[in-house]
Amino acid sequence: ERAVQGLILHHRLVVEAANLYYASMHLTTMAVFLVWLFLRHRDRYAPVRRIVALTTLGCLVIQLLPVAPPRMFNGYVDTGLAYHQSVYEGSPFDQLSAMPSVHVAWAVLIGYYVWRVSPSRWRFLGPAHTAVTVFVVVATANHWWLDGLVAAGFVALAMAAPWAFRLIREVMRRSHAGLVRSRT
Repeated sequence: ERAVQGLILHHRLVVEAANLYYASMHLTTMAVFLVWLFLRHRDRYAPVRRIVALTTLGCLVIQLLPVAPPRMFNGYVDTGLAYHQSVYEGSPFDQLSAMPSVHVAWAVLIGYYVWRVSPSRWRFLGPAHTAVTVFVVVATANHWWLDGLVAAGFVALAMAAPWAFRLIREVMRRSHAGLVRSRT
């Protein structure tokens, strides 16, 4: 984390751009992504929306356990505070909800589904957004690497959930049918 932050600290405009990206692109890209999916790939909208909801719910439940981000430790610079761009200064947002990173979770979702769904030559913008988001959340000291890895794990679990629910339902149906047959 320190090495990544060290890449930008001596470049004021890069730090300010990273802070702005952290503060504004999280909700903006998710909104644009969902609208794009609804308008251009409606058949994929409902399943992806469920995955977004499951991922977000999982992340928010875990965030009930307070975990401090790097910016609260010696050796790291709170770039938002240093450049008067902090989203936490004077706000009701919980500063101890670093684990897992919803920023990374949503960026992974967007990156994966834009790449998977779009036939456009511009589809690389989805994974590029993921890479930039991961870099920005670490470079601004808002998240640890582990926060992003756990977030990506939640995305994978949310993607697997429909398959797991179908499997459980089928196993229960078969065991119920077996019990009915054994009683007759």
